[in-house]
Amino acid sequence: MKKLILTLISAITLLNFAYAQTDNWVNYKIDEKLSVKLPTQPETINRGVMAHTPDSLVCLAYKLAEVDSATLTRAVSSPGFPDGLKAAMSASQPGLNLGEMKAGKWHGYTCYNVDGAKPAMGLKVGLLILIVDGRIYTLGAMMPDRHDINEKNIFFNTLKLN
Repeated sequence: MKKLILTLISAITLLNFAYAQTDNWVNYKIDEKLSVKLPTQPETINRGVMAHTPDSLVCLAYKLAEVDSATLTRAVSSPGFPDGLKAAMSASQPGLNLGEMKAGKWHGYTCYNVDGAKPAMGLKVGLLILIVDGRIYTLGAMMPDRHDINEKNIFFNTLKLN
């Protein structure tokens, strides 16, 4: 019982410390729709940006696509959309193994969450795919295997509408 209480206190302290750190993070405007906080000034990569925390959490923010809203709405409502999205992400990142896509809502917009791993690199991966007015955004978090995959939420929870 004593170990359980100490473990809970340690976890709460660690989470509070981690969440408090985002106050020092850099505000990054993805575009006129969305902003997110990043641990450091981001570096530009492909269609997005990347930043690192000192303890190895890598944060990625992308605007993947922009298409006609009606077309995207029809695509998202089709039953195979999540599987197609997952297949496209896996194909674009060799060695990335993704779990089950979980559909949800974020501020009324469709979103998908999926966790996975890049075993060859010893990494855990968490992805949040968000569809806002004809745009597809992806937030990604990568961390060493020794980290808890829920550390992604430190980053994901900084996402906001502009």
